[in-house]
Amino acid sequence: MQTEQDANATEQDANEAEQESNVTEQDPNATEQDSSQEEPQRSRMASIVSEVVFYLMLLIVIGVLLLSNTSNIPRNILGFSVLTILTRSMQSELPQGSFVLIRHVDQNTLQVGDDVTYLRSEDTTITHRIVAIYENYADTGKRGFQTMGVNNAAPDQEIVIADNVIGKVVFHSEPLGLFFSFVKHNILLSILIGTLILGLLFAMKRVFSRTG
Repeated sequence: MQTEQDANATEQDANEAEQESNVTEQDPNATEQDSSQEEPQRSRMASIVSEVVFYLMLLIVIGVLLLSNTSNIPRNILGFSVLTILTRSMQSELPQGSFVLIRHVDQNTLQVGDDVTYLRSEDTTITHRIVAIYENYADTGKRGFQTMGVNNAAPDQEIVIADNVIGKVVFHSEPLGLFFSFVKHNILLSILIGTLILGLLFAMKRVFSRTG
């Protein structure tokens, strides 16, 4: 009787050992499966990063080309223009050197408090804030805008006719303006750095695609 019990205990121990062995054999398969899932994820991440950087570089190139306009009149690209703030009359809102994005809008939609860019002369633009609006200014049938640099002591003397308004400021960034200014004045160095970055990203993308 004792011998039969010992035999049963030995058989049970053998079954437990076999189960443990099966678990051990499954672990490498699970690790391999996890590894195979991580590789496509790394490949997709590398692809996303490279595409984001590519479009950022493209945006930088477009911005530099627009800001390098030899004329003082900003170019109209798909209803938008970009420029750099050159003076300190709007320093507290639009610091000197800031990058500014202007949207060309219907002048009838402009309101007091909007920051606008307008033509002072054929080759001079000003970016100031609207502080008053005159409907049918001087019987012209058009709106007139009283503008002011927020850091100036008094409003601008001349009333801006609606036809001279280029657009409304919809975005501005001082760091971006400083960056564009650096690129503009160091164009060869910037092209070299950009080329190296794109080349490195392209190489990384190919490596990840092969491993994936």
